Amino acid sequence: MNIFSRMVAGAKRAFSREVKPQAKRGYAGAVSNRFTADWWAENKTANSEIRESLSALRARSRDGERNNAYLRKFGASLEANVIGSEGVKLQMGIQEPNGTPDTLANDAVENAWWEAGKSFSVDGMSWHAIKCMVLRRTAFDGEIILRKHILSKEKHPAKLELIEADRLDHTFNTTQNGNRVIMGVEIDRFGKPVAYHILNYIPSDIWGLRPDQNRTRERVPADEIIHIFVKERPGQLRGVPWTAAILSELHQLQGFEEAEVIAARASAQKMGFFSSPEGEEYKGEQDSDGSTIMEAEAGTFENIGRLQFTAYDPKHPNGNFSEFTKTVVRKLASGLGESYNSLANDLEGVNYSSLRGGVLDAREGYKMRQQWFIEAFVSPVFEWWLEIDLTAGIPMKGGAMLPLRKFDKFNSPDWQGRRWQWVDPVKELVAIEKALELNITSRSRVLAEQGEEIEETFILINKDKQLADKLGIDLAVEKVAAAVAPPPPKLEPDDE
Repeated sequence: MNIFSRMVAGAKRAFSREVKPQAKRGYAGAVSNRFTADWWAENKTANSEIRESLSALRARSRDGERNNAYLRKFGASLEANVIGSEGVKLQMGIQEPNGTPDTLANDAVENAWWEAGKSFSVDGMSWHAIKCMVLRRTAFDGEIILRKHILSKEKHPAKLELIEADRLDHTFNTTQNGNRVIMGVEIDRFGKPVAYHILNYIPSDIWGLRPDQNRTRERVPADEIIHIFVKERPGQLRGVPWTAAILSELHQLQGFEEAEVIAARASAQKMGFFSSPEGEEYKGEQDSDGSTIMEAEAGTFENIGRLQFTAYDPKHPNGNFSEFTKTVVRKLASGLGESYNSLANDLEGVNYSSLRGGVLDAREGYKMRQQWFIEAFVSPVFEWWLEIDLTAGIPMKGGAMLPLRKFDKFNSPDWQGRRWQWVDPVKELVAIEKALELNITSRSRVLAEQGEEIEETFILINKDKQLADKLGIDLAVEKVAAAVAPPPPKLEPDDE
């Protein structure tokens, strides 16, 4: 058989074979090929992933909090928008059986809560300072632990101890009391924490312990502990910094900005060099290692030989520096759940519509964090405090004490998170006036969106009116719509 005949026979055999369809994955993101060879991923439990990465994540996040301008801004924005200058305000909603407000009880609890908040921790921190500390440490450390103490000699005995997350040793994993201990948290068969194994020292503390102390690990029942962190997966027992998703890119950006600034400074200070065609060796100052030192001073020419002049004209700062940095910072803002304009302090090129859209979206994010903060921290602390303070005695106006047996009735807090001013007050007020006319909103809701309470507002308005009447001042105000109406057009002589 010649070569041609063999080729024809081979082709017939090839075409006669049954063609089997290639198996395809259901999701393109699961395909393994040369383009995804460097995409390493492995399914692990939340606790396994956290245990391996927590120490490095926390250290790098803290470093960013100390030294990176964007993370400093992020921390300040959290405190300003989730807590605010007035904090999460308490408005009690205790009612009588007929549904009317129990004013005496409401005032008594509110006054006691305000008074206790002046010194709410074992070391004298105020309630407002504790809230800021808890929020910031949860954001940058991933979690914070608070231990409840009852100091019976105090007028308000309920006090909190703030515990650094490092004292809950994430390397402590064992079985104890028939339960599992995972990263220092002891859980029952349902995964519910029953105890926390807390070190009496911080592993990295350079000061050590008192002479009368030994390094120990204390088992603290869970009902004495408030463990604050964001749980993102079922069974998760420890928290991770909110900065985890952006740390790598943030580090690279910081290095790029530093290099660009140094290069720009050098290019601004050096104007050129003199060199020798004969290759004469540069003679200059040397450091202790024998390396030549070159002066960097604005407007100078460096003499590295004789005769020949070489201009020094580097292209720094880089022409794309600004746009590149903006692109990266936008990604950082997305990873932190922040507004780019706020994180970067950049209002260039924004108009009312775009700014309002970005601001409203960011505010919804802050409202969600406020709700989490209230549910995870503020409400549990208040409920514990109320029981302890009722036991110690909360006096009403007139001297009578609120009875502990009515704890469920008195445990009726209404928490109001920080709210914000309107982006464009005139336009917002016109819209609100129209909504009130159409009965599609209420004054209570409008005031709540501004962080105000309708009863208190009406009381203040009434006081203002009484004072104005006493002083003979007319408080009548034109309608908003009339106040903002545009003036009539001015007619030119030819138009009259």
